[in-house]
Amino acid sequence: MEGFLPLAGEAYARKRNVDLGENSHVHVSRLSAALRRRLISEEELLAAVVAEHGPDVAEKFISEVFWRTYWKGWLEQRPGVWAGYKEAVERAKQRLEGDRGLASRYTDACDGRTGIDCFDAWSQELQATEYLHNWARMQFASIWIFTLGLPWELGADFMLERLVDGDQASYTLSWRWVAGLHTSGKPYLANAERVQATTGGRFAPIGLATRALIPLDNVSIPDASPPRLFALPDPSCPTTLLLTVVSLETLAGINALDIQEIAVMPGETDADRLSLGDALVRARLRWPNAAVIDWVDITSWSDVKASGRVQIVTGFAAVGPTADRLEKLKTESAAQGIALAEHLRDWDRRTWPHCRKGFFHLREKTSHSEGSPSMTERVTVWFDSNCPLCRREIALIRRLDRRGAIRFLDACDPATACPLNRADILARFHAEEAGTLLSGAAAFAAMWRAIPALRPLGLIAGWPPVTPLFETAYLGFLRYRPRLQRMLQ
Repeated sequence: MEGFLPLAGEAYARKRNVDLGENSHVHVSRLSAALRRRLISEEELLAAVVAEHGPDVAEKFISEVFWRTYWKGWLEQRPGVWAGYKEAVERAKQRLEGDRGLASRYTDACDGRTGIDCFDAWSQELQATEYLHNWARMQFASIWIFTLGLPWELGADFMLERLVDGDQASYTLSWRWVAGLHTSGKPYLANAERVQATTGGRFAPIGLATRALIPLDNVSIPDASPPRLFALPDPSCPTTLLLTVVSLETLAGINALDIQEIAVMPGETDADRLSLGDALVRARLRWPNAAVIDWVDITSWSDVKASGRVQIVTGFAAVGPTADRLEKLKTESAAQGIALAEHLRDWDRRTWPHCRKGFFHLREKTSHSEGSPSMTERVTVWFDSNCPLCRREIALIRRLDRRGAIRFLDACDPATACPLNRADILARFHAEEAGTLLSGAAAFAAMWRAIPALRPLGLIAGWPPVTPLFETAYLGFLRYRPRLQRMLQ
C-alpha cells in the first residue's frame, strides 16, 4: 500500500486505464486481493490516500474503492440474485453438452484461441498470473458477450474461478453491467481503436462487434430488502473464534470477547490459505492462551460438551460461497445448542443501506473531507455489551437502522475511545449528535431521531417541555435495571 500511495492521485486519474501487459501493471494499486480478504480495510486505505493527496485529487481512486462496496452492498440486499446466477451458470453448462458449436467457441475462448489478439492474450495472462488489469476485464467481458456470443454467466464463472482477487459481487454484477442487464439497456461495447490506444499499440483487434445484442436476462431481480438478520456476539460467553477468508479484519472488532478457541475455515486457493495463515498468527498473538482447534473439530461436534463451547463468532460473510458454508454451519451448531454469532464491520453497516439504488446515490451519501470516508448525518452510541438488556435493545436498533445512520461503539471494549470516564459512560446511556455529547433520555431521543420509524418519538422526547418527563422515566428504569438484568441472564 505504501508503495502505491504516491501514485493514487493525479497519476492514477490519468493512467489507470493504461494496460502495459503481463506483470507491468504499474499504474494501478494491485490491492484488490488484499481488500477482498480484508487484510487491509477500505477505510484504512482511503484514509491513507486522502492524507496523501486530498479528496479532490484522489477522487478517481476513491470512486474505484466505493464501486467494490457498492456491488457488495447491492447484492447483499438481493441475495436471490446470487442464487439465480448459480442456477444460470449450471443451465449454461448443460447447454454446452448439447450444443457443439457453443462448446467449441467456449473452449477456444477459455484457451485463448479465438484469433482476436487482445482477447487471447488476456485469456492466457489470466490463467498464467491469476490477474488482469481492471480495464482489460471490461473489454474481455464485452468481447466474450457481444463478439463471441457466449453466455455472460459462463464468462463471469470463468473469470471468478481464476482471479486471485475474485469477488462474487464485483464480478457477477460487473459482468451484468457490461451485458446491459444491470443498468437496463446500456451495454458496454469494446472498441478496437480504443483497445489499440490504451494498450500502447500492442493489439489491433479485428472483427469486434459494432452493435450490442443484449442477452435475455436469466436471473430474476427482486426489490431490495434489508440485509439478513444475524446474532450478535455475547461478551459474557466463552467464545470460539472462527476465521474465514472474508473475515480477517474481524480481529479488530472483537477485543472484548473471551476467546478460548481459534479455528480456521479452510481456504480454497493458495492465496486464501496464505491469508488465513497470516490471520491465525495475528490471532494467536492477540489471544495467546486460546487453543487452536481443527476445522474438523468444529464440524464433527464430537467433543462439544467436553469443550464447553457455547458460542462461535466470525466476521459477517456477505453473499457468496463463504456465507453458503456458514449457513450450513449455523444450522448444525443450533442443533447442538451453540450460537453462531457474527461481527459486521462498521464500514459495511454504514455503507450498505445506501447501495439499494445506483452507485452515485452511494457517493452522494459519503464524504471524505476528514481523512477517511464517513457517512453523513451520523449519531454515535456507546452501549454496555455486558448487559443482556442493552444487547437486546441495540440488536433491535441495528436492525431498524437501515440507513446506517448510527455508529455503535462497545463501551466495554478497552479499544473503544470514550469521551468520558469509562465508568461514567457505562453508568448512563450516552450518544453524540452533531458534535454534542448527550446522556440519558436526551441520548435516547437522538438515537430514535436517526431512525425514520422512530423519528416522531425522538422529536417528542427531545422537545424541551417533554424531555424532563422522559428523563424521570429513564431514572426509574435505572433503579430497576439490575433486577431486569438478572432476569435476562
